[in-house]
Amino acid sequence: MGRPEKPITTPNRSLGRLAVWLRIHHSKAGLSYRQLAERTVYSSTTLSRATTGEKIPRLPVVEAFTRACGGNVAHARQLWREARWEEHRTSEVVRTIPPKPSAVKDPADMIAALQYLYYRSGAMPIEEIERRAGGDGLLPHTTLHRMVLGETMLQLEQLVAFLNVCDVPEGDRGAWLKAWTRAWRRRESEKEMRVPAHRAAPDDLPIYDPRRIEEALNPPLLEQLLEPVRSLKKEVSGLWRGRDRGEIEFEAAS
Repeated sequence: MGRPEKPITTPNRSLGRLAVWLRIHHSKAGLSYRQLAERTVYSSTTLSRATTGEKIPRLPVVEAFTRACGGNVAHARQLWREARWEEHRTSEVVRTIPPKPSAVKDPADMIAALQYLYYRSGAMPIEEIERRAGGDGLLPHTTLHRMVLGETMLQLEQLVAFLNVCDVPEGDRGAWLKAWTRAWRRRESEKEMRVPAHRAAPDDLPIYDPRRIEEALNPPLLEQLLEPVRSLKKEVSGLWRGRDRGEIEFEAAS
């Protein structure tokens, strides 16, 4: 018979519930930690530590532990998310609750909502999210990192994959897709209306700039451009009239 386990004293109440839940299922399974280890890819030490409540175990460890004991993996995952949320909910990023998906209007709202969903779902390591999305570059590491930092919103297919990883209920996903559509349309419309901040001086403008075309069509400037042509035309016309009167003299070649 193994040694009695120490009392769980963590201040993270959600972590305490997770540790107790794992202990109960371990007891029901009637397996030693060594036997559990034989059913998973983790050591008996790693599995034992998952029930101490001293530190939040990694999600794959919790899932493997639960699966080996015949427990409900989805419920274990939810307990893990709650423990991680309690650890992160006082951070600066999630201190302000963003608008719900139904109230998202623009990219800033969408980015804030995605950040909140990330932390509310357990702030899973980015590498783990990428792996659970199925690989093949569907949720690239760099894109996820920028999303967590609040620098970008996801593409539509990336959003769907992210909702899957976060276990967002099917009934809630329609609101997320509509929110994404509103934010994306707002972003595209703002891009079309955006005016460059730098207004170059006329001499610095490229030749195809519309303002150069307007200047070229300006009557005073156009008159200046046409004056040499008109003078040449008058001179040629005078020569032809002089020839008709026999007034043109040619110098003989020396």
